[in-house]
Amino acid sequence: MAPDQKEALEKICAPSRVKNTNPKSLLNEVLLTLFDDRPEYKNTVEKSEEGCVVFCAHVIGAQIGTKTIGRGHTVQEAEENAARAALNGLLSTPTFVIPHRLPCEKNFRKQLDELTNFFKLSLAAVSTTESAGGGSSIRFY
Repeated sequence: MAPDQKEALEKICAPSRVKNTNPKSLLNEVLLTLFDDRPEYKNTVEKSEEGCVVFCAHVIGAQIGTKTIGRGHTVQEAEENAARAALNGLLSTPTFVIPHRLPCEKNFRKQLDELTNFFKLSLAAVSTTESAGGGSSIRFY
């Protein structure tokens, strides 16, 4: 990275801005200003070791590479964590805190709603039933 680009990057990611600005907005500004590019997010769903739903966002853009990943309980949280990771990769010192381990989301309905939005299904087409043993099942029509 050229010295003028590094200076512009540090100005955009100044501590006063980091506190008050969404990391996705900062990453977008960095890529547009320095490389005339925009970040692109590819989202996937994984199952954690504890059996919870975790959304993964891969952010792709100029000077970022393809292995920058963020995880979260929602697509938005995963994308924000991916943006934080990308910004940390561009900056010489890690500035953004990224959670290393996500606690299991206990709210099954919240996870179902997020998955439904992720897969662009209508809630009318999805039914959940609680079993006597305390588990839940999903039925697609």
